[in-house]
Amino acid sequence: MKKIYLISIAAAGLMLTSCDKVSPTGILIGNTSVDDRVEMSASYLLLGGREDYVFKVEIPDNPDDYTFLVGSDSHMTTDAGRLQEMMDIMLNNNDLMCCHLGDIVDTKPEYFSILHNVLEDYRAKYAKKKGYIYNRDDGYYYVEDDKGQLVLLPKAMQDLIQFPFYVTVGNHDITHNGWALFKDDFKASFFQVLVPVNVSDTEGKGTVDRFIFLDSANGSLGSFQTDIINSELMLGDKDVKTRNLFVFTHTNFFRPQILEIASTFCREEQYFLLEKFSQWKTDIVFAGHVHMWDERVFGGVQHYTLESMSERNSPKPGDYLLRVHVKGDGKYEVEKVHMDYVAPKK
Repeated sequence: MKKIYLISIAAAGLMLTSCDKVSPTGILIGNTSVDDRVEMSASYLLLGGREDYVFKVEIPDNPDDYTFLVGSDSHMTTDAGRLQEMMDIMLNNNDLMCCHLGDIVDTKPEYFSILHNVLEDYRAKYAKKKGYIYNRDDGYYYVEDDKGQLVLLPKAMQDLIQFPFYVTVGNHDITHNGWALFKDDFKASFFQVLVPVNVSDTEGKGTVDRFIFLDSANGSLGSFQTDIINSELMLGDKDVKTRNLFVFTHTNFFRPQILEIASTFCREEQYFLLEKFSQWKTDIVFAGHVHMWDERVFGGVQHYTLESMSERNSPKPGDYLLRVHVKGDGKYEVEKVHMDYVAPKK
């Protein structure tokens, strides 16, 4: 019995390696299954009239030249400095969207309340930048008429000017009933975003860059998500061409170091997804979770694993974000983006 106990303790210690300097319960406690979350996400999207699991269509000001920002593992608690810096970088650079790879907060419910207030601030800032007014009291967007009166925008416009901050759910996000709080602000854990790049394509309905966000918070796809991926529904209408395909997941596929131990997908699911990414001709897969930088090409697909942007895991300024610059011919460039925020000394 003593041997079993020691092995269990050792195994738990190995699992926690990827969550150094954050609450260990993020790995060990979760009160929702991935099937529950994906089914709820699908229901939300279908009830909203969104087909093929499309959460939103982001329309760039210039489809021949746009950028998007990627970060991971902010593990926000009471200090939102790094998360706010990421959002400021996005707004100042006019990035089309922010993509966060999960573990956006640590494991206490009260941190979601702080996160919600941060998101509300940036919804208002983003709306102002676009020439609109966001009302925090009712959550709707308005425009001011010639008489200074606020006029409610129609639903189609409401959807278009939502703050473009998309998050893959992480293991720390689902602890202590975290999924219910996560869902309040982000609505879904499994979805895709489309960016039209040629709406006048005469051969079909157009061409898009496709952004697929997977739910890997439990380190597993679950049966429902696997069935959807197998059905090719994520690739949508066959009349719509996919130019570039980007995939976002919290759980990583590769260990940055041979001695690095972190929970990843089970072997069968890992092989399944890596094969799918190759079949889909995926351009880039972005992952987090392990808090260490890694880049490699596997099966013709570029994989980036990002460091934690949390000021507790990465206390010094550093290049914790990635920016992807997509050009009109479909080619793109990837660059690291520096973050300066340092938490005040207590």
